[in-house]
Amino acid sequence: MFVQTDFTAEEWNIILQSPAFVILYIIQADYYSQPVTYRKVAAGIKAVFGTKEHDVAGNLVRAVRDAIQAGQRPIYPDVVPENLANAHRITLRSCQQVAFLLAQRIPDIEATAFIDWLLEIGAAVAAVPIDPLAPGQHLEQAAENVRTALETLEFTLNGCAFPINDRY
Repeated sequence: MFVQTDFTAEEWNIILQSPAFVILYIIQADYYSQPVTYRKVAAGIKAVFGTKEHDVAGNLVRAVRDAIQAGQRPIYPDVVPENLANAHRITLRSCQQVAFLLAQRIPDIEATAFIDWLLEIGAAVAAVPIDPLAPGQHLEQAAENVRTALETLEFTLNGCAFPINDRY
């Protein structure tokens, strides 16, 4: 079983912050009204604790959940750009970091369980209806932006994790 002590402080911080960065990445796909943003955040938080248990190989998932429930908080960047596109790039880069870390440090089955969990969180956030629309927001474009963000997240997490792994 993987626990915090299996990682350096920096590595654990990357792992611990990854659920929040997944939530932010999907939310940052478009501008939303305040009620929609709150519902998306709530859906993400619920997914962190309410997704399936990944019983076979989800030890790292359980370790992160336990740490968050115990009050452990990651250290986030000091500044997040106000420009949505720049913030979106930073959150995707953070998701990419966890994929690289998992590929280098833990067995594939455990990495897959963790990535699947992150993708379930992203899907839960993406599934929140975009109503009411923010001023100037178009439903079709917002839905397309969220779909694209979810696909990009999946590609990033799955694409980064395993090609650099030399266990094949």
